[in-house]
Amino acid sequence: KRMVNEAKSDELNSEARQLEIRPVFEAVNTLEAMRRHSPVNTLFEALCSPRASDGAMALYESYCRSEFGKRAMMRHIFGDEAYEEFEKGEAADRLAANANPTLFGADRDTVLLFFAVIGLVLMLIVIGYAVVTVVIKDRTVASSALRGGARAAAQAARKAQEAWTDPEF
Repeated sequence: KRMVNEAKSDELNSEARQLEIRPVFEAVNTLEAMRRHSPVNTLFEALCSPRASDGAMALYESYCRSEFGKRAMMRHIFGDEAYEEFEKGEAADRLAANANPTLFGADRDTVLLFFAVIGLVLMLIVIGYAVVTVVIKDRTVASSALRGGARAAAQAARKAQEAWTDPEF
């Protein structure tokens, strides 16, 4: 606190000053994480092996984003009581947000159902188009085969007639 209060505003923005402040802030982040998670060995186990569980990964991500240090600074600036009220409100907001997730102002399940129905309709249209295309192709092939067959039958009939009328036969 004293370090921040004694620094002039132009000094806080310099890169050299930020390099000096960074280890202090990381220490505050670690101390706050240790204060919030006891026993401490579970904290460091989670930080050393974040893929062990989803909770360990969430803790690792929070630690890497320096959320513990930010919260400690907020608690120091606003006081313990105001910060506790803030955390209670933030926790309530998170619960309310997760209780009934929405998308575009509508209930999430309703939106998912809507898109599922749209997908089903599109799939049926594509399948119907494919079936109609195959049927039309088959009819075209069949009619051309019938026409070809009719020609062949007509030629065979002519040959038979010629053979019938031929006296040599």
